[in-house]
Amino acid sequence: MAVSLGGGVAHAADASAFTAKAAKVRCNAPGTGNTTVWGKCWNNGNKTGQARLVYWCKNLAGNGSQQKTTGWKKIKPGKTVKFVGECTFKARNPDFHVR
Repeated sequence: MAVSLGGGVAHAADASAFTAKAAKVRCNAPGTGNTTVWGKCWNNGNKTGQARLVYWCKNLAGNGSQQKTTGWKKIKPGKTVKFVGECTFKARNPDFHVR
């Protein structure tokens, strides 16, 4: 909640108070094989975080693609989680999303 004080704004809490208890999920650069994508993420924070691996799979004709995901996985503090995704045909453009 913000309160106006003579034209200024007073914040209810300092932003640094929130980062002290945040998850710090980090991921390596994902790898790509012919039909496989892979990578890993770890959590250096003190709160459980989440990550997922998103990638594209080309179709049989090679003229289009479909986005796939490994789904969100929980990563507890101090833990590492591996991700692997499979395509029937060519896999490409892997990327991690964290929250």
